[in-house]
Amino acid sequence: MFEMHKLVVSLAAGLSLLCFGTANAASTNTSFTVQVTVSTECSIAASNLIFGDPGAFTANVDSATQISITCTPSTPYTVSLSRGNQYMWESFMRRMQSAAANQIKYELYTDEARTTIWGETATAPGGAGLFGEQVSGTGNGSAQTLTVYGRIPPQTAVPAGLYQDTITATVEY
Repeated sequence: MFEMHKLVVSLAAGLSLLCFGTANAASTNTSFTVQVTVSTECSIAASNLIFGDPGAFTANVDSATQISITCTPSTPYTVSLSRGNQYMWESFMRRMQSAAANQIKYELYTDEARTTIWGETATAPGGAGLFGEQVSGTGNGSAQTLTVYGRIPPQTAVPAGLYQDTITATVEY
């Protein structure tokens, strides 16, 4: 019987080690940061402004085009338009030029009534105060469309030909 009792005590001790063996296990933990930086960004795209073939320039010839601005949400932006390649300081007007160096006066506006000239930024040569207004907005993450309103005023003695100018649209943010 003494042997049986030893066996039972040994089995009980072994079982208790199995059951309580994990009680002595240890653990530790740590924390880490998850982050992302969203940069302030804007992009700009523009379509050509085409006046077509109006014939004689006895009345205003109007046309319009669009600029698309896409900025990070909550990003304030300002859009400016350059003076073009043939800007005339004496008349303060943009001009298109033909291959034969003939010119046609025109202007670009921020409004459909064509009362506010769309101009350059303060960092442009001559400064913003000298030439037109800019258009401002706030990005929403989607493309926002701005309309550029063009006008060729009445003019005389315009020779036939293809007249062009290049305007640079700039978004500052």
